[in-house]
Amino acid sequence: CVFPCVDHAEALRPEKAHAPEPLITEGMSANAIVRTYPETARVFARHGIWCGVDACDCLDELAWRHGLDVAQLLSELRAAAQAPEPDMMVPAGAA
Repeated sequence: CVFPCVDHAEALRPEKAHAPEPLITEGMSANAIVRTYPETARVFARHGIWCGVDACDCLDELAWRHGLDVAQLLSELRAAAQAPEPDMMVPAGAA
């Protein structure tokens, strides 16, 4: 082996790198969230938040106005933002 320290480092590296959590905060507007993470639009739609009307309001106000728990809404939005886009998903059995 030419570079034993590199081989050692490669052996210690985790199999999959952990993706950082999307930066979505209570103070962000619905527009900013959907513009940055388009896959979150479905979460807003599921909760009756229409980004045309509610677009400029911050997330904590939207949650309050729609009777939602802001922590739960943040969790759902972050999960949606981390999910792979449908056209990027590999069909079952294709791998």
